[in-house]
Amino acid sequence: MQRPRNIAHRGARLLAVENTIEAIRIAFDQGAEGVEFDVQVTLDGEPVLFHDDALKTFTGVQGTVQQWSWSELRRLPLHDAHGHRGRIAHLAEVLEELSPLHGLFNLELKVVNGSSQALVKAVSRYLHQIDPSNWLISSFCHRALQTATDQLDSFAQAALIDNDVDCDYWHLIESTEARQRYSAVHPHGALLPRLAGSEVAINVWTLNEPEHWQIACNLEVAGIITDDPASLAGFLSTA
Repeated sequence: MQRPRNIAHRGARLLAVENTIEAIRIAFDQGAEGVEFDVQVTLDGEPVLFHDDALKTFTGVQGTVQQWSWSELRRLPLHDAHGHRGRIAHLAEVLEELSPLHGLFNLELKVVNGSSQALVKAVSRYLHQIDPSNWLISSFCHRALQTATDQLDSFAQAALIDNDVDCDYWHLIESTEARQRYSAVHPHGALLPRLAGSEVAINVWTLNEPEHWQIACNLEVAGIITDDPASLAGFLSTA
């Protein structure tokens, strides 16, 4: 049975503010073999790590990443529901943090307000400097991955599939030929049984319970994306 890779969802987000340097560092310290993080583009064209469409939940301020400059965003303190504190990270800082590490680095292009072209352009300025061999560029947005094909053609791509029939990549559920255009497919956990036996690598999200990890192992997925990489590491060590 294939042992799946342990991929931390937005870093160790139970122990630090998600998508921060601290969350990424803790994830690898706790046994993660890869990390997934979200990147958006600022008003002045800089790539930063942030998931939500709006800033309010993590910063208390109104607006979106796209409405603020990087110099403004870097001064905003972050907080989460667990009481953790942090600050927004620039992609350049994350690349420096990841440079000595070994694992799978999954950058999700987080498209808000139709900003896919500006986002890919911003990300490309920094990714062109690195070895793409252990990287995946993923997105729910077909337009973003199409743009990435032109600007980041040496990077492997992964199509994200939500459990919503309106998702850009819903057609991959039924089409083996379409799936093979990508290096990996990242389905919502509820969709995993429908993709069992796929020839393309499957990294399933977001699984946090042992019974779900066992199902993923039985279906021989390539990776499990989890909020709890420490517990998953323990599970996989005995599976």
